Amino acid sequence: MRQLRSREERILVVEDEEPIRDLVTTALRFTGFTVETAATGPEGLALARNDAWQILVLDVNLPGLDGFSLCRKLREAGDEVPVIFLTARDDPADLREGFTGGGDDYLTKPFSLEELVLRVEAMLRRGRGQANERAGVAVGGVVLDDDAHRVWRGIGRSSSRRPSTACCATCNAVRKTLMTLACTSDDEGWQAAA
Repeated sequence: MRQLRSREERILVVEDEEPIRDLVTTALRFTGFTVETAATGPEGLALARNDAWQILVLDVNLPGLDGFSLCRKLREAGDEVPVIFLTARDDPADLREGFTGGGDDYLTKPFSLEELVLRVEAMLRRGRGQANERAGVAVGGVVLDDDAHRVWRGIGRSSSRRPSTACCATCNAVRKTLMTLACTSDDEGWQAAA
């Protein structure tokens, strides 16, 4: 079996059980994803807040801060990164807590690594569709998505994980500049896209 090509998506795996963390990380890397790991809730929260991720894979029973609480803290801060929970808990009350706390998917241990990879890929497909729908202004290859607080050129994206007043003001200034260019440019092919 050969490794698939490298992908741009970044995944954070927060799992305290080293054998499970290693298996999940190996399966996701083998599929081509860039993966970083954390072994505790506080370490996972710090990594999640300080970098851009396409998906978080969170164990529920983490030391220091459980996965449900970690997800709730991210949602309270406005971070909508997709979250897949991994847990041995299969009680309906736990499922409800995971989903109502902001989780997007829930896998019960033991789980199939192939199923986890398939769920990650499906979640990424859905996310790309949403990102395309949100794009607000595109001028000369630069796209401003002020709802998601992102600006990018081509396929690369830069994002602010926690939209601040300064970030919102910057996005608004960039939006005005791009709209002005779109309205005043003639032969350079500038155009605004709603």
